[in-house]
Amino acid sequence: MGDRRARRRAWLAAAAATGLLIVMPDPTAAEPLATAQAPLDGVPLCGLETPVGTADPVADDGVLRVATLNLLHSETEEGDATLGARLPLLADAIAGSGADIVGAQEVTRNVGFDPESEAPQRHGLVAQRLAAAIAARTGQPWAWCWSLSNPHVPLSPDLDPGGGNPLDTLAAANGNAPDPGDFSEGLAIVTRFPIDSSRFRRLPPRSFEAVGCVNLDPFCPLAALFDSRQVLWARVASPAGGIDMFTTHLAHTLTPLSDTTRAIQVEQAVAITSEWATPDELPDFLVGDFNSAPDSTVLATATGAGYVDTYRASGGPECTAADAGACSGGPPDGMEVFSPAPERTMAGRIDYVLARPPGTCALAVSASDVIADDPSPRPDGQWLWPSDHVGFASTISCGSGAAPGDPVPASPATPAESSGGAPDGRLPATGTAPPVELAALLAALGLAAAVTRRTLPHGPDALRADSHDGSHPTRRPG
Repeated sequence: MGDRRARRRAWLAAAAATGLLIVMPDPTAAEPLATAQAPLDGVPLCGLETPVGTADPVADDGVLRVATLNLLHSETEEGDATLGARLPLLADAIAGSGADIVGAQEVTRNVGFDPESEAPQRHGLVAQRLAAAIAARTGQPWAWCWSLSNPHVPLSPDLDPGGGNPLDTLAAANGNAPDPGDFSEGLAIVTRFPIDSSRFRRLPPRSFEAVGCVNLDPFCPLAALFDSRQVLWARVASPAGGIDMFTTHLAHTLTPLSDTTRAIQVEQAVAITSEWATPDELPDFLVGDFNSAPDSTVLATATGAGYVDTYRASGGPECTAADAGACSGGPPDGMEVFSPAPERTMAGRIDYVLARPPGTCALAVSASDVIADDPSPRPDGQWLWPSDHVGFASTISCGSGAAPGDPVPASPATPAESSGGAPDGRLPATGTAPPVELAALLAALGLAAAVTRRTLPHGPDALRADSHDGSHPTRRPG
């Protein structure tokens, strides 16, 4: 446990050593630090993996399935040592779900790749490897895009393909000390359909949270200053037409101000989807690890902007008990990857497939299935899980005749109802959300943060056993 904490602190120290060189303004300079000229959006790394093997191609059944899954990056000892073994389990879960498009979080990238000995930090580009593994299982090509979340120096431009810049590369190269190898992680979209275009944009930083670090951890302010979140978008060319797919990973609980951070970030994420989505009768999806409960203000913001929580719309049982299948994150300490039995208790539902339909769409969610919830037995008697999260794959269709504001049905549309939808029964969906006046909001939050430096209980968005809680001893906050 001490080694894991030391590694997390080494990663933060590496970020600090490189980042503070440029984010701290020179007090003798005549002009303040300029950031307005930095590029706003980044260019993801993207590719196409063709199937290798003898698997028969999986026929497209004309039903759209969209999924989300947090893969668990390789920053911790367990994550690093098991990623190579977990990757086939993750590919099995996605291929077995029948998902057409998947948004993934905590997707590792290392410069080096050694299939014979992946640890420490020789996993290569996991987004590409995952797409190739799914292609082999489905017998059809899978496209992918990946963008860097961390390490990233605040306010610095994303100059490199996939995101980042030379300072970020330096931080990554030193972030695995004392072991060799580099470490970085980000978001990915993988899909059986072609990707026509893509981009990503970073969400507002949580730097103001540094004043809320009241837990006597000297690295808490560094985590607040250097944690970076983003939204990744891809325009996916389905048989019915273009689908706008977005994935994100909102901030974990670090301080009593973390609820505010997530509130700011989700406002910006929703605004980005409205800015980039094509105004047509085709899908808008926002999926990811929101680190927030279904009744949180974060989810209320998304649903208030027209997004539908597809798991809730499916009529599945809610995560109200410790053993409910819909609980997707926050396993007990020490059971993030391994467990002594093929059962594992999760703390809450924090992962979502959100869909935004146009007013003419009678959105129907026939199923929202839990995925990546099957562990694999190990020779030592333990069970290996695909991730410290489970994901969801939602099956969605769209009937005709709905008026704006009509409730979302929880049952599948009949063929007659679907006749007015997109070809092959696929979901049309679009929408808009008002932009956020970020400057005014941040100014207000900064004032509030300055007078809120005291210990407060976590708000409704915080889950005690969330695996992304900054107090978690076994992994770097994600």
